[in-house]
Amino acid sequence: MEKAVLNPTWNRDHPDTLTAPLLHPTAILRHDTHWSQNGANHSVSVAEDADWVDRPVAGKDPRGPHRTWKEQHFEGMLSVGTAPGGFWGDWKPHLFTYDPAVAPVVGSHLFSPDLTVCWSISVWAEHFRWLCLAIFIALVCGQPWAFPDGRPACNAAGDRGESTVNVKMCSLVWSIDTFKDEFRFLIAFVLAGLVSATVATWNRRRSDYASLCGAARNLNLQLSTIVPLRPDMADTRATLGRWVMLAFELAMLKSRGNMDSDEGRGYLERSGLLVSGEWDALLPGDRHTTAFWWIQMQVRRLTDEGVVNEIWAATIFGAITGMRAKANDMMSSLDRDLPYPYVALTGVLVHINILVFTLWNGFQWAVWNYGTDYEVWSTPRLWFEIFGLFFWNLSYEALYQLTGTLYNPFGPRRIDVAHDSIGQGIAALARGFAKAHANLPPFMGPVPPNHGRGGIGGFTERFDDLESQAHA
Repeated sequence: MEKAVLNPTWNRDHPDTLTAPLLHPTAILRHDTHWSQNGANHSVSVAEDADWVDRPVAGKDPRGPHRTWKEQHFEGMLSVGTAPGGFWGDWKPHLFTYDPAVAPVVGSHLFSPDLTVCWSISVWAEHFRWLCLAIFIALVCGQPWAFPDGRPACNAAGDRGESTVNVKMCSLVWSIDTFKDEFRFLIAFVLAGLVSATVATWNRRRSDYASLCGAARNLNLQLSTIVPLRPDMADTRATLGRWVMLAFELAMLKSRGNMDSDEGRGYLERSGLLVSGEWDALLPGDRHTTAFWWIQMQVRRLTDEGVVNEIWAATIFGAITGMRAKANDMMSSLDRDLPYPYVALTGVLVHINILVFTLWNGFQWAVWNYGTDYEVWSTPRLWFEIFGLFFWNLSYEALYQLTGTLYNPFGPRRIDVAHDSIGQGIAALARGFAKAHANLPPFMGPVPPNHGRGGIGGFTERFDDLESQAHA
């Protein structure tokens, strides 16, 4: 399958003529637009008035049936969405959902580490170093110099079960063991609270995104229903629909920290949502709110002109207010970040727990090493202990690392929100509502075709023209 050409070059004198193959056309501007992404400079020269043209809702993976063994046999339970033209690049897969009944939860850490907290080899390497420390202690301290009373290495003849021989080494092991048991009881409660709060925050941010999607659909529905289906209103309907999606994408860019960046501007221009002169009119830091203000000001103007009555305008204003509340800041730190002292304290306790458990195992293995005359290394017990130490420490660290893994669900990772596919689906709905004559049932009677070409929002006919060329 040929990959979509997302940045075609348009002929200035004949803007309807493509000079590059086009599968999924993008924005049309009659000036040179430049942006930088992934270290590369790009430019597109296109025609004057911005036309909001079609882009795929979900798209087809350009790999077609050619999938890896992992994709065919291991990740079959995953529902993954891909789409071209996303902020992070083309065809970036994101996880929609999965079936817990058949998900290979054990093998995921090996075959799909990017879906787990063990996303990097450094996570495994860190706990391999802890394991090496324990083995080093066992080899160095499991020597005769540490056991001057000879064998047996330790006994439990004391009043509290401590050893009466080789007191220095055996008492150390007994003390660490006692501290380990008491400390492990404390860290279990603290860490459980942190994990619970982290998952709740992650769910809330994704729920806010779902609410934002619903609010965008609702605002498009209200605008396209209330603004009349008249030829002279064609550009107004198209522009209002585009501004809704502009505010929607700006809200997402804010969550990604790119609302005011050149990369964010380039993405909006490539998507056809931003036209000449609009970027400078958007207030930095509140660009999404500015877009909502534009919509509300335009509806107010229509009300003053008698096109929309006051009751309908109030309905639209309510929908705008609702969407703005959802879009305000999905990554708000004021009311959603966990208290830093709590996170820092939990981190310290987790690493103290890892250190104590590693030291206890190292000195315990030293006792076994000397007590068995160094034959313990050939027994299954010790190798199971080594296995247990590695994954015990890894599990505690992984639970704590969830605070970072689940902090921002709006990034480029597969576990993050599949915004490319979801957002393009909402944009397709907005375009369909704007050119409503193509989506009304016969029962409602004929609607005059929308032939508006003026203004800054007449995108629907250009979309039809480009779509027919692309499939010619």
